[in-house]
Amino acid sequence: MKKNYILLVLLFVSLTTVGQITVTNDDFIPLNSTLIIGNDTLPDASIVPGPAGANQSWDFSAATANSSDTMLTLSPGQTPMAQLFPESNYAAFQPGDSVYVYFNRNDDKVQLIGIGFDTDSAFLPYIKYTPAETLLDFPVNFGDDYTQTYYTDITLASPEPGADSIRMKNTIVDQTTVDAYGSLTTPLGTFNTLRSKDFQISYDTIWAQVFNVWIPVSAEIDTSISYSWWTNDVSIGFMLFSIDMEGTTNEVSDVSYLVKSIQSIHQTNTNSAKIFPNPAKASLNIQFEKPVSGQLAIYNQAGQLVKQVELSNQRSHHLSVAMLPSGIYVYKVYSNVNNTLYQGKFMKQ
Repeated sequence: MKKNYILLVLLFVSLTTVGQITVTNDDFIPLNSTLIIGNDTLPDASIVPGPAGANQSWDFSAATANSSDTMLTLSPGQTPMAQLFPESNYAAFQPGDSVYVYFNRNDDKVQLIGIGFDTDSAFLPYIKYTPAETLLDFPVNFGDDYTQTYYTDITLASPEPGADSIRMKNTIVDQTTVDAYGSLTTPLGTFNTLRSKDFQISYDTIWAQVFNVWIPVSAEIDTSISYSWWTNDVSIGFMLFSIDMEGTTNEVSDVSYLVKSIQSIHQTNTNSAKIFPNPAKASLNIQFEKPVSGQLAIYNQAGQLVKQVELSNQRSHHLSVAMLPSGIYVYKVYSNVNNTLYQGKFMKQ
């Protein structure tokens, strides 16, 4: 009788336990995809990190977006700042902020290399991280634990009278622990996930140069904790949910979550052309690896054909997009026998 009872308990546990997953580079979203990310600045009281450990269950279905951001994944060659980040092989564009984010992605890691600001109002044109910040260390498994240190160091002409230059250095010590796994429910659905906890210590130091002498102006130390949930569901390909904690009270301050993941269709014979500027206002330049004869077609997000032009043995094409409404568009280049030669996305401002 006792043996049968133990077997029943083991069976019940096996039926209710969430399988532990592993996240790899193959699970990450491909180029030429679109992500919609919701931001909830007044999160419901039910949205809390909860304990660490195995077989956890999180219900964050009450998350409500106060605002949302769009992110496009691009080849660095499709961006206007690729020359500043030559080691990058993967980029993302956030149209709402006119920000380009540059990564190095391979089977070992996804690393953040730097950020470019494509706007005249930006205080800085770009920043680079030394060394690159590791966002995901593949394969990601429950129990992983690593610490990294990286910094940005920027010197600018001083905007204040009495100083020649201003130097700002931000050093971050970041400890990442994959401290839990289990089932996560968001407005997008329910997924098996891994949770990572990031504890950061940030050291901010500012100097002013006066008559060729560097004088310390300020030095601050800050700490922060955040949590991120990842899945190996290939239809998602990105962080499902994140929570930032308030440093002084250790309460939830902000959350963001994936609203939609629109992934590109993989075709072994299809490449992305080089396009610029992206986003485009009046015109778009499209460059091909070799001369193309066929058709260039432009589709809106509803899949409707909005523009089509003929190509005749061309290595490039200058396309007017001034009359298109603002939004995200898909371009496809077809050969004369209707094979898809190139495809990708661009943003019309």
